[in-house]
Amino acid sequence: MPVISYKNEPFPDWSEVKSCKIIGLSKRQKLQLPSEFSETLLFVLDGVAEISEGAEKRTIFSGDVLDQFFSEVWIEPKPLVELFQISGNWSNDRGSCGVFRLRKSEHPRNDGDPVEYERNTVFDNHFHDCDEYWFIIKGKGMVVSEGESYAVQAGDCVITPAGEHHDFPIVQEPILAVWFEGSMKGKKRPGHLYREK
Repeated sequence: MPVISYKNEPFPDWSEVKSCKIIGLSKRQKLQLPSEFSETLLFVLDGVAEISEGAEKRTIFSGDVLDQFFSEVWIEPKPLVELFQISGNWSNDRGSCGVFRLRKSEHPRNDGDPVEYERNTVFDNHFHDCDEYWFIIKGKGMVVSEGESYAVQAGDCVITPAGEHHDFPIVQEPILAVWFEGSMKGKKRPGHLYREK
C-alpha cells in the first residue's frame, strides 16, 4: 500500500526514507540531527529563523530546504519556526525536494498524462525515475498512486515507486506538504515524466 501514517507506522524496509518528524521552535534552541542515518534534510514549513554553527550564520525562510551540512545547529526563530526533518539512506544522485501547497482551483486541469477521474486542482498525472514521497503536513484530499485512489490527511505519507504514475486531483482542505524524490534509477531522467508527451 503506497500510503502510510508517518506518525504511527514504520516506513517499508525498501524505503530510502527511514524517519521523519515535525519540529516546532519558539525560542533559541540547539537542534542535533541524528547520526544513525547517512542523510538528513530539514524543510522550513513556516516562519523565519537565523541558523548558526560556529561563526557561520544565515537566515532561513518558509520553503527553504537545508541539506545536512551540520551535525548540530542553533536556531533562533523570529518569533517561531516549524521544520520538517526526514532522515534515511539515499544517494547523492537523488531527485528534487521541497515544500508545496495545493488548493482547489476554479479552473482545474491536468497537464500530464490523460486520466478519466474528476479533479478540482491544477496538477499533473506523472511519474519519475525515482521513488517519490509526499508527506502531508496539513489538509485533506485524494491522491492517485499506482492506479488506485487514496484519501489522505495530515500525518500521511504517499510513497510512489519509480515508474508509477501519481496525481493529486482532489483537495478538500488546503494542503501543505513536503515532496522528496529518492535516488535516481533506470534512465535517471529528472523531473516529472509523461508517457504521452
